[in-house]
Amino acid sequence: MGKRKRFSMKFFLAFTLVVLVLSPLNQVSANDSLFPTYSEPEEIGFPLSGGTTIYDGAVGIEDGHYVMYTTSKGVPAQFSVIDLETKETLRTLLMDGANDSWHHEVAPDGTVYVAGGPYLWGYSPETKEITALAQIPESSLWALAVDEDSNAYIGTYPSGKVFKYEKATGNLHDYGKMIGEINQEYVRSMDYHNGYIYAGTAHDKLMKLNIETGEKVDIAEELNESGFVYDLNVVDDRYIFARYSVSKKMYIYDIQQEKWLDVVLTNVTGLHVTDSLDNNVYFVADSKLKYVNLETLEVHETKMAYGSGLRGADWVEIESDPRLPGKSLATITFSGDVVFFNIETETVVNYPKMVPLTANVTNKFYAYSEDKIYMSGMTGAVGAVFNPLTNEIKNITLGQADVMHEMDGKLYFGLYPEGSVQVIDPQVDPYQTPTKLFVIGKEQERLHSMTSGDGKLFVGSIPTYGKLGGALTVYDGQTHKVFRNIVQDQSVNDIVYKEGKVYGATSITGGLGSTPTAEEAKLFVFDVETEQKTKEVSLQIDGLDKPTHIGQLKFGLNDDYLWGASSGFVFALNPETLEVEKSVNLDPNPAIGAWNNVHLEWSEDGFLYANAGSKLFVLDPITLAFKHITNTITFTLGKDGNIYYAPIENRTKLVKIEVTSNNSGSELDKKEAKIEALHANNLLDNSQYKQATNQIKQARHFEQKGELDKTQRHLDKLKEHIQKWDINQELKDYLLK
Repeated sequence: MGKRKRFSMKFFLAFTLVVLVLSPLNQVSANDSLFPTYSEPEEIGFPLSGGTTIYDGAVGIEDGHYVMYTTSKGVPAQFSVIDLETKETLRTLLMDGANDSWHHEVAPDGTVYVAGGPYLWGYSPETKEITALAQIPESSLWALAVDEDSNAYIGTYPSGKVFKYEKATGNLHDYGKMIGEINQEYVRSMDYHNGYIYAGTAHDKLMKLNIETGEKVDIAEELNESGFVYDLNVVDDRYIFARYSVSKKMYIYDIQQEKWLDVVLTNVTGLHVTDSLDNNVYFVADSKLKYVNLETLEVHETKMAYGSGLRGADWVEIESDPRLPGKSLATITFSGDVVFFNIETETVVNYPKMVPLTANVTNKFYAYSEDKIYMSGMTGAVGAVFNPLTNEIKNITLGQADVMHEMDGKLYFGLYPEGSVQVIDPQVDPYQTPTKLFVIGKEQERLHSMTSGDGKLFVGSIPTYGKLGGALTVYDGQTHKVFRNIVQDQSVNDIVYKEGKVYGATSITGGLGSTPTAEEAKLFVFDVETEQKTKEVSLQIDGLDKPTHIGQLKFGLNDDYLWGASSGFVFALNPETLEVEKSVNLDPNPAIGAWNNVHLEWSEDGFLYANAGSKLFVLDPITLAFKHITNTITFTLGKDGNIYYAPIENRTKLVKIEVTSNNSGSELDKKEAKIEALHANNLLDNSQYKQATNQIKQARHFEQKGELDKTQRHLDKLKEHIQKWDINQELKDYLLK
């Protein structure tokens, strides 16, 4: 008997644990009849396939010809080899596991090293194949360098490390963090010279690394610069050219004499320089190709205009093109053109569109009208407009818009990394290039949210790299006013407007590389007329202790609540007190980053769609029952009520899920589903639940016997019970429908 008791207790504990772990899933599956029906996903196409996104290139020699090596952004990334003599793309190779590349280097033995995804790749001019050589244990690879033995060095984020890949053995050596002062650090630029790596960081420093001893020394302290050493190249085996991105100044360091030269190159665009020609080093500044003479240190200007930067820069001699006598400086553009600067004639020669088009990763979707869904991409210059009525996709010129908002028929965009607000009028021309209205300034870089009211546009933003203190910006159609640190040292994650007030939610995280000083995110209210913050409170919600970020915010469609989200929770607030009236946890462990809003959208039939982490849920705001639909981090509800999204496994795609109102099932089925959902979320007590289930059981019994009058009698008794229950009117109205 004793043994049987002990076994029963073990079974009870195990059963209880299973129920606790699985209760959200049980809750979802038990209430499917409450929700619309969802079709199988239908793939529409690749909306951002009208261009290319290229960050870097390098020149080599293959089969006796000068070639350009480059990688275009995509899923997967595509590595291309372009013959500069014949003006043809020789081959394009897929790099499974990489989405883009910020750096290419050609080693002395001809190997082309490419930093892409978490991998160091190697392309062989002999085999014509590209291979993932080593997986680097960091999330982003930014910089490459090679030594005389064709070994590769890789600079990383978020640890700000340098790794060495040994060509002969395939081994990796970790030199550790170049600075090691904070959690998030970059090695953004890098080059090698005579046993040393010179690593440009995101925190002012330019570190000299001894690859034998591991010793690290900052050689840039005397410059008194700030921010990223964005570009760095060793020139003529003697000089380091280093450009800082904030000041746009480029400095020259004499490696032999171990000192900075007495010259500063200003307003430099970057991104690269290469060895000198006749003692002149060429660079782009003020939208022109310029050069500095290494003997006199005088700066001169050529006649060659150029509105971009050098994405790789190498000397070539192209005998097949009479426009290019002697030596030319070759580079590649963001959109895949090969550009030559001919020094003899001082002319710019362009080979357009040398790289095959690729589909960029989508970023944000916005349903403007029945026939227009706008889409932006990640770090690209191509957006798209999709027409759900015809399935037509048209590309437009649009940078990385992190937020879109409609006000008075016009569509506003928040552009990264400039931190600018741009606008179009889709009623005049839905495909026009946006007009820049203003740049927020005040070190604001990522525009994360927009709302509007009383003729004003409001913008919530996140600061630039290494900075804390986001902002609320108010634009009246003529000028903008920035209220930074509306919550001290926190970013404005989301905002919504109602009756003269802006309601906001924050994140404790600032720009990348910053260290939060606050412990928890906040909710706040800003009075537009007085331009004062009138309320700032913590989010008090059971099961969520001191959340580091809150957002998104939406006013209720059919109620007076202010709905919001944090991590996997969705909650309803009293707008007057900002106290939580009800909440539900959609996902106990959502994959949400520092600033990621839980994107919320209301459907016309009153359901709340919540994109928590990488999962899309539908929520019944009355019962708080919910259902998982698909996996994505980019979606919108079309004006037709259907879901348009990019699947998490390939964000270059546009996919549709048709949503159909659920009219199946009897009144009894729907009543039962509502009762079960309310009880599961503790919105009905046990006595109310028992009364309801008893009447439903009786009604079900007579329904099965075909005695519908008696079925209705029990449904009427259920309504009588509901009228007497001590629950709020919202729940009563819901149950009595």
